[in-house]
Amino acid sequence: MTSSRTVNPFESHPESEPSEKKINSTLTLQQVRETITNKMIEVRTEPTPRWGYDKHYIAAVLTGLIIELEEKCQNN
Repeated sequence: MTSSRTVNPFESHPESEPSEKKINSTLTLQQVRETITNKMIEVRTEPTPRWGYDKHYIAAVLTGLIIELEEKCQNN
């Protein structure tokens, strides 16, 4: 009779070497401040839409800012 063992599909294979996870670096307050300031300058210098900015545009700008900060954190 064979014993049945429950296998966790998210576990690493026992014969595979463990991979190193890249740890997120920490950004300084100055780096975050500079990134936000640059984004503010970018928004101020582009032409404003006739009817102003809508919430979708603002959400897109903030999402882009988060992505930019995450990339800087990974590359730091």
